[in-house]
Amino acid sequence: MGAGKRRNALSRDEKFTLDVWYVDNHALWLDLKIIFISLRKIAERDGMNHAR
Repeated sequence: MGAGKRRNALSRDEKFTLDVWYVDNHALWLDLKIIFISLRKIAERDGMNHAR
């Protein structure tokens, strides 16, 4: 679940909580949602460092 929530900005405890929630609630629709959100963020270059 961290993909849509800027995982690097989350604390260790928040990451763990999201991971536990995902394990308890895993389903095909959730995986597809995560993939869609990830692809959209990549296409929008959201959260990427544009400086080289």
